[in-house]
Amino acid sequence: MHFLRFVLALVSICAAFAAHAQDHSKRFKPHKFNGSKPVYSGGIWSFELKPQGCSSRKYGDGRGESDCLNGNIRSRIAAPKNVKPGQLVEYSMEIRIAPNFRYNGGPTPAWSKLEVAEWGRTKGIKNHIYDLQLDTVRGLTFERQVCVPPSKLSQWNKFQLRIKWSKSGDGFLEARCNGKVILSRRDQQTVIPPDCAAKYKLQCDPSQQIPSASIYWQVGPKLSGFGPNFAKYGFSSQFTPFPRNGILLQMRNLYAGNPPRS
Repeated sequence: MHFLRFVLALVSICAAFAAHAQDHSKRFKPHKFNGSKPVYSGGIWSFELKPQGCSSRKYGDGRGESDCLNGNIRSRIAAPKNVKPGQLVEYSMEIRIAPNFRYNGGPTPAWSKLEVAEWGRTKGIKNHIYDLQLDTVRGLTFERQVCVPPSKLSQWNKFQLRIKWSKSGDGFLEARCNGKVILSRRDQQTVIPPDCAAKYKLQCDPSQQIPSASIYWQVGPKLSGFGPNFAKYGFSSQFTPFPRNGILLQMRNLYAGNPPRS
């Protein structure tokens, strides 16, 4: 009897780990504002951005804006479920970039206008929380911390984020790249980034935040434009200058759910 109980317990533990290890990639859904359609094959999502390849579909938030109006081009997929504040979640993904990719990040040296993953709120505007940015000056960065240097972008690299989404002081986050911790925050709220008001923080306005709203995770490239008032800021178009060799990247082993038991 004791042996049977041991076997059943072992099977239960193995099932839990198998559930976490299961590839959720196929369950991710294409974004409704995609200008280029991602392709799924053999467990891998492939993404490509094309010059001015935007969606004219309006956002539906009453402002009458769209990606084409704002100069944004994207090819993205979204995790199958959103999460609520108070939940402990682990996100993970593997990513590799085409070897010929070249992009300096855009006109502002402090950050890149190219994102490859984004966490944000499902309600409100200018409600982005965290993101992974990409260029060939810094490489792949999370919250301005280097995750993968430019020399290794064409390899498969693993990113993991374990976070307790919290509106109070009991939240935490830990970001790892290829097993190495690159950012750790403890005993603080995590639903609004501490630098939300900074100029380098794309689309995050402290006055527009709704902390109680659920949180989405989207992956895939998005090249942000200059907005409909581009001429006011001295630009000739709402679109950011496009990388000469284009933007091609792949992702696999996507997961968003309960952290594995330690």
